[in-house]
Amino acid sequence: MNDWVKYSMPTELPLDIHPLTSKYFLSLSDRLTSFRPSHTIKHVIGLYPSRPLQGRPDSLIFIAFCTNRTAFAALMALEKVFAGFYMETFILPLITPLPYKFYLEPEKLPSRIFKPIKTRGVMLYGTEG
Repeated sequence: MNDWVKYSMPTELPLDIHPLTSKYFLSLSDRLTSFRPSHTIKHVIGLYPSRPLQGRPDSLIFIAFCTNRTAFAALMALEKVFAGFYMETFILPLITPLPYKFYLEPEKLPSRIFKPIKTRGVMLYGTEG
């Protein structure tokens, strides 16, 4: 795992700050690990909300690093996992697919994407290579 992601799963989650969000991230991490999406999906990172929430979030932001040629293909590869997550929790997953080269070279990411990953990112799923 790159050291530029703030939290690893499941040992470093800020359960006291975002208890419900941490619960949802743990559930989704289990789903991704057991379902094993397409080999083109290399890493999935969740972002904690920028401030603590009082209740259940309406949506959560996810960043998927993949080797797919198009964003649509990456979203289709993650469809079953995130559709099941939505049907269970009614939390809308906002997924941003990015080329895998940005995971290997994070300094090339725009700061509007890199900074939240660095400060609020949680590694939910990752493969070797």
